[in-house]
Amino acid sequence: MISRAAVQAVLALGLLAVSLAAEAQQDRVYRVGVILQGGPYVDTVNGLRDGLRELGLEEGKQLVLDIRDTKSNLKAVEAAARSLEAQKVDVIYAVGTSTTLAVKRATTRVPIVFYAGTDPVGVGLVQSFRKPGGRLTGIHGQMTDLTAKRVEILKEMIPKLRRVVTFYNPDNPVAQLSLKFAREATRRLKMELVEHKVTSVEELRAGLDALRPGEADAFVLVSDGMVISQTDLVVEVTNAKRLPAIL
Repeated sequence: MISRAAVQAVLALGLLAVSLAAEAQQDRVYRVGVILQGGPYVDTVNGLRDGLRELGLEEGKQLVLDIRDTKSNLKAVEAAARSLEAQKVDVIYAVGTSTTLAVKRATTRVPIVFYAGTDPVGVGLVQSFRKPGGRLTGIHGQMTDLTAKRVEILKEMIPKLRRVVTFYNPDNPVAQLSLKFAREATRRLKMELVEHKVTSVEELRAGLDALRPGEADAFVLVSDGMVISQTDLVVEVTNAKRLPAIL
């Protein structure tokens, strides 16, 4: 998941770099705001820097990066977006669908380049793939679309699988969509989906720690930015509990 995110950062920032290069003014240093939720998303910053260098844009010369790691907090995402717009950055790069939705809500003028793991048309980020319209553009991965496939792979790996557990933020519309796909897949495969609602990292940690033996046969990830940002925690706890997991 981390390596894919890094590649996606390169692709998205390629769009950004081309945009800046096309409008470049001599001796001007462009300011790029970057907003992410931490965890594995941090690796996208390395991909961002590599992609910009390959396109001939050097950090500190043609542009500076103002990176805001919001530590899995969507309210902090909105605050960071408002702050960056007030500081008149030239563009914001938003990593993740829920992050991008929050950045869009919190701003009115600044252009936004995004990586979304969910259909950006379906969640209202852009008008269409051919003509995004407005001030947002970016690339679309398939993190949410592949939710059902993750469930299917788990079933193939563990044929006797009966119950899978997942954690999600009920206030995140992307997580709700991914959860819908997970429900459909488990129903089709005659399995039970054990759902735990969490609204903070602390609740996620407590919920994982409280998992009882026999409560579930495996863990499946739905597309929730907060949970994804805590991948290391999920791996640590599921390993300790000897609970198979697919992320």
